[in-house]
Amino acid sequence: MGNEQEDKEMEMGSIVVEKVGGRSSVVHCFSRYPVKFIIPKKVGSSRTDVVWVYALNYGGGIVSGDQILCKFSVGDCCTMVLTTQGSTKARVGSNALLAIIPDPVTCFSTARYYQKQVFNVSSNSNLVIVDWITSGRHESGEKWDFDLYRSINNIFLEDGEPLFLDTMSLEKEKIGCIHELVQDYQVIAMILLLGPKLQFVQNLVQDKVKGIMSEQLQHPSGALSHKRNEAGYFISKPSLMASCSVFGTKNQFGHIWLESFYKSIETRGRKTRNANFMISAHSNLYKPAMLYGTECWAAKGEHKNKLSVTEIKMLRWMSGHMRLDRIRNDDIRERVGVASILEKIVESRLRWFGHVRRRPTEHPVRKVDEMEDGQGVKGRGRPKKTIHEVVKRDPHVNGLSIDTINDRAQ
Repeated sequence: MGNEQEDKEMEMGSIVVEKVGGRSSVVHCFSRYPVKFIIPKKVGSSRTDVVWVYALNYGGGIVSGDQILCKFSVGDCCTMVLTTQGSTKARVGSNALLAIIPDPVTCFSTARYYQKQVFNVSSNSNLVIVDWITSGRHESGEKWDFDLYRSINNIFLEDGEPLFLDTMSLEKEKIGCIHELVQDYQVIAMILLLGPKLQFVQNLVQDKVKGIMSEQLQHPSGALSHKRNEAGYFISKPSLMASCSVFGTKNQFGHIWLESFYKSIETRGRKTRNANFMISAHSNLYKPAMLYGTECWAAKGEHKNKLSVTEIKMLRWMSGHMRLDRIRNDDIRERVGVASILEKIVESRLRWFGHVRRRPTEHPVRKVDEMEDGQGVKGRGRPKKTIHEVVKRDPHVNGLSIDTINDRAQ
């Protein structure tokens, strides 16, 4: 009750869209300083059933320390497009479509920016989210010079079950120089597509991403070109690095795409790699994509084997060796200097388990985690192996004890 009252006091704006006369219409619109909503009557074709909402700030604008909370409700079978950025809570009704397409966030030097968006959807709701940030104000010489950028996007089903939980955090105090981490790239973006109405677009994006990345690492022309230096040939960094994965019940696309991606680039020359760039790409792109969600995933032996095979293919390609060279996998991994993907899975699983167990007993995450303990006999079709059973074996394998959960040094 206290949180609801606090949210009500912080609320800067709210919009409710419902069906009126067979068309999507705004039935409630509220905003206060420094936020203002503009809802034009004519946007696009009159045959298109959609409500466009433009969010502005006026007066002194948004300054350091300001907090903005907005709530949006899109009724069943309605469509709404919002162009804004800030802290947003939205409910998307059955068969409804909500598209949030803002301008990119551009942080000035020493800025600290925090953004949270929470969406409550039905099983057949449709949602488009574009969340992106630029490196800063180039004309002022600022490139990744801010102190903190944190963007949270959470999607929940009607019964409160989490469907998608994502946080992008760039904090100078924790990771050091942000510019060194992202190197010469100027934009970081996430595009999320959810719902049956967007199935065609989802398939199109997956094919495009796979094709673009495979082409950049297959062909020497274009964004990825060969350059000669004293040491020979090396591959310059691609102008675009992208990955694509599916969340929800079908969770294997990321691995399938990566495996085909490695297979397509494996045919390139064996001694033409920039080692530092390849190791950086493995640490910052390939490995996080393979490990995404594994902390809550009871991986079977089949899954572990596929991930291990995919990883060793990449490591051999990075080191310039093939299977015909008859070099052991452990020797390849030692030369490259990376830990096994299976060890990283156990590490992320134990880290998350300790994080959950250190929460208070009344914390929502702790309650969800303990629901499994009281389920009793598993029904037909339920997986025989659960995440709890796997986690309980992990400390034994690593010589740890459950009693050491509160020791962060372990």
